[in-house]
Amino acid sequence: MDAERLPRTLKAGRYRRIGPLRQGGAAIVGEYHDDARGEHVAVRIVTATTPSGRRDAYRTARLLAGHPAPLMPAIHDGWADDRSTYLAMALVEGTPLEALAATPWSTGDIIALLRDVLGSLAQLHPLGIVHGAIGPRTILRAADGHYWPTDPRLADDTVATPAGTTAEPTARASPEQREEQGTTVRSDLYSLGATAYRMWTGSAPPPTLAHRGLAAPVGASHEALGAADRQLDAALSRMLQPRPDDRPASARDALQLLEAPAERPGQFPGLRRWGTRGYRVGHRVWIIIGAVSILISAGLLPALPRLLPSYDPRAWRRTVPTIEASPTDRPSSVAASGGRLSSAAVQQLGKPYRAGASGPEMFDNPGLVAYATHLSLGITLPNTAAGQAQAGTPIDRGEITTGTLIFFPPDAGSGGSALVGVGLGDGRMVIALAPGGVTIVPLGESPWRDTYVGARRIVAPHLGPELAQAAASYIGRPYAPGGATPAGWDDAGFVLYIYRAVTGIVLPHAVNQQYAYGTALADNQVRAADIVFFADVVGAGVDHDGIALGDGRFSHVLTTPGGTVVDSLTDPYWLQHYAGARRP
Repeated sequence: MDAERLPRTLKAGRYRRIGPLRQGGAAIVGEYHDDARGEHVAVRIVTATTPSGRRDAYRTARLLAGHPAPLMPAIHDGWADDRSTYLAMALVEGTPLEALAATPWSTGDIIALLRDVLGSLAQLHPLGIVHGAIGPRTILRAADGHYWPTDPRLADDTVATPAGTTAEPTARASPEQREEQGTTVRSDLYSLGATAYRMWTGSAPPPTLAHRGLAAPVGASHEALGAADRQLDAALSRMLQPRPDDRPASARDALQLLEAPAERPGQFPGLRRWGTRGYRVGHRVWIIIGAVSILISAGLLPALPRLLPSYDPRAWRRTVPTIEASPTDRPSSVAASGGRLSSAAVQQLGKPYRAGASGPEMFDNPGLVAYATHLSLGITLPNTAAGQAQAGTPIDRGEITTGTLIFFPPDAGSGGSALVGVGLGDGRMVIALAPGGVTIVPLGESPWRDTYVGARRIVAPHLGPELAQAAASYIGRPYAPGGATPAGWDDAGFVLYIYRAVTGIVLPHAVNQQYAYGTALADNQVRAADIVFFADVVGAGVDHDGIALGDGRFSHVLTTPGGTVVDSLTDPYWLQHYAGARRP
């Protein structure tokens, strides 16, 4: 890789080159030190030969920044000049798949790879973004074992490939890409399937495939494969069909192929390795069935109510938390409101400045803040910085966080009126300035450092019902140890995903750490969308959690085949193990 293709510095010296990371087609990715953030980042440089190519690449950056996807690097900055478009993103420490392909992988490894990457694609494709070059060079395995696809682009991005650059090997490009007939979401599925097949079998996929299945990884017949092998075999067969119309219609459909049962004929479908909690539930079911059978044979079933003591719920050592289905007095999380507001502001990056404009295509300074606040929180603010300075709650400079409105006097800019920006929580803010438009500026630099006037916090009402509704919408999604996407998650990963998707809050991916996050609640304070915790479910201590839905129910993830389920907090088992609730 030619390091000289990477400029030594970018953006007036803010980014200093460390070295190249990867390249392909019209793009090259380098590692840079971001002096404003004080950390290393990855900067993707796309050389676009036409204005439309630069515009599309920059639009990709805006979309990614405004719609963060699981297992995709966070976008920090984006800008363009007359030749190239630049995208600064979080540097993911990981190993490219091409460095891990020396020996074939296990079936479980391949399924984990597909679930992670398909989960990310399921978030990107509806935005009009395809990857276009999925392969061993553009998928990283991070230190935590998750797989990260890097460098996606717009579906209509048609930037040219400069001479001397190296495109992704054609063995993993879809037939329509090799024949220059365009790239679609189904092209991504083919490339991912080809990559997975090569990692699984050690060889490239056959040029043509039928639905009867692929070759087994170790030369076994299809009938001799285990259930997981046959399930993967069937999924890859569909993803690698030569005709795009014969492949799954979407990444989500491909995920469903991995989740569908693949049993041998005559095999009882419930016989799976349930794990600790599933074993407990199944064990109890068989005990109850056996006891009822004995009572029936002894003729004692009609007398059962007289033989059992009356049940008094007050006899349990804990009370049932009171959960309201549609709370009207639940204060919205400050972090949730701030995350939504800052995300809405970032989505407008690159849009032009126009005096008096308040979106959606052009903005003046207070117009951007008013538009982002209404879009994300449903709150209508005045269209002047002076009026916005009376909204919300005043806070000290040291309390500025994500989504805080930050104010400056007229002489801080060139427009002759007071200015306001939206904080990003990392020492930067999004602001609309004349003549350049919506951009990101560092608060630690002049003039912003020296002209700060004040800051105010805007908090939205009633995010609880929206979050609870999202938590209840994933029933049946599978359990996957260490997972944090709808393709497969554990209990903490499920809570992490829902909170991040709805509120912007990023929780730790561990039950015990989530138990230390936010505000502890008394049993009578629990509301819909709060996190409920349980102890001694798997081992010792607080080791399981879920999200309260209202009317005494909660959504959570079990290791049983059911995966994501809804249970009642009045169930004796969960009531006995209930350990408390917290509100992030």
